[in-house]
Formats: sequence, structure tokens, C-alpha cells
Amino acid sequence: MMATHDNDTADAVVTIHADHHGEGERVFGATGWTVPAPSDFLAPLPKALSNRRITTFHYRDTGNSPKSHGFQHSIALYAQDLIHLIDSEGVDRPHLIGIGGMGAIVMMEVATRIPERVTSLVLHQGWARCDPMLRWQIESMQRLLRDSGFDAYQKLAAALCYTPDYITKHADEILNTGWTALRDHKDVHLAFMDSCLAFDVRDRLHRITCPTLIVTGDGTDYITGDRLVGEIKAGISHAEVHVMTGVPHSFKQSAGFIADFDRVVGAFWDRNPISR
Repeated sequence: MMATHDNDTADAVVTIHADHHGEGERVFGATGWTVPAPSDFLAPLPKALSNRRITTFHYRDTGNSPKSHGFQHSIALYAQDLIHLIDSEGVDRPHLIGIGGMGAIVMMEVATRIPERVTSLVLHQGWARCDPMLRWQIESMQRLLRDSGFDAYQKLAAALCYTPDYITKHADEILNTGWTALRDHKDVHLAFMDSCLAFDVRDRLHRITCPTLIVTGDGTDYITGDRLVGEIKAGISHAEVHVMTGVPHSFKQSAGFIADFDRVVGAFWDRNPISR
């Protein structure tokens, strides 16, 4: 499905690509540094999405969304694009879910801009701003990608995301699939990182009034563990928090971790249905 809207930062009209799957309550999903498809949400949320309609979209300059002349990448403008997409779909009060870090901060931004139009918000691996540890990690990955190329970046990112045992058993699979949708799009990949580094929503989080679920790993997640929850909770005091104990950044490496995520998110959506 293609949704067309005016670009608030340039005169051209751009077309943002969206994909849909399923029927039922509307859920809009945003992901991290990738080109998403509904399967990115259906795989970790098979039961939670069994009676809901998931919509994903491609950030501008990626996937099936075209390049937009003069577009300056930022979390604010990714959120703006998603709000336009929701409007074009005629959806009143959807569920929002952001996964994989950047997806979560995009959804935080959306929920601060249209708080009255969000039924519920799920934030997976998000942050209110980068702390020094996350900043150093992103800056290091950015420098590797810029100066040494995708392969060097990919190995560092994988080493931060997966457990040593999993890498030993699945090294080829990780290298064949991990972040490869952006292998030949270095400028966009670097722009994603710049956008994440610049994001700071602390002074606006209080605008989010909908039921909110924060899902994170503990200290086992070296990138976005539960150390980052405090600043989000400081702004969204009513948010529920679920810490996945002993789970690395890439929780999809274990069927047990997936089942926990699916159960918690599904129960949250069941408790907070879209009002008719």
C-alpha cells in the first residue's frame, strides 16, 4: 500500500511505502536500522497479532519509499511521516509499537505530538536520550561504517547484540541477514545513527497520557538495558515496565524470549482495547 502526503520540509510530494497484515484492531509498528516488513512484528508477536492488523512503513530514502530531495533525517520527521500515514489510512486511535531502539524513540515522538489519538504505546529498547554508553556505542559503529565499511560495522553490531554461544552457532546466518537491507545505503544508515544520537525527548514525555508499556532487557542487554528506563519513567510516570531477565539485545535468538515478549505485549493490548 502507498500513502501520499505533503512534505513539510520541502515542496515536493513524496510517497511513503506501507505494508499491512491481518485483521482487527489497528497497530502501527516502527523498527530500528532496517527496512521493515510485517514479518518483523509477526515473528516475535505471533499470538498478540493473531487478531490485529499490523501496519509497517519504510522510512524515507529506504526500501520502497523514494528519496526525498532536501529531506534532513531526524526522529521528528520520521514521526511526522508516520502521523501523515495514520491520517491517510483514516485511523483514529491506533496502538503504536516501536521495537529495536530507533522504532521506540520514533513512537515516543509520535505519542508526544498526537497524545489524544493514541490508544496505547509499546516501547521496546527505547531511550529518552542517549546516555554515554549508548552514545559511545553508536559513535563507534558509525565510525566503523563510515571509515571501514559495512562488514566491520556488522561484526561489531552483532557482537553487541547476540550472546557468544549464539554467534558461534549462527555466525553465517547473522552475517547473511543482519542489517543487510542497508548494506548498500551507507548514507541512510549513517543518517539513522545521527538521528538517534540527536534525539532528546525528556522535556516532552509528560505529554504522553495513553497506557504505556516499556519492555527492556536487564544488564545482559549491553546496548539498551534497563539502565535507560529511569529517564523514560521520569516523564511517563504511569508507564508499566517489563524487564526481560538475562536477555541480550537481540531477544529473537531464543524461542523462550520471544514467548515472553509475545505474552506481555498481547496481555497489555488486551487490557487496553481500542474504544469504539
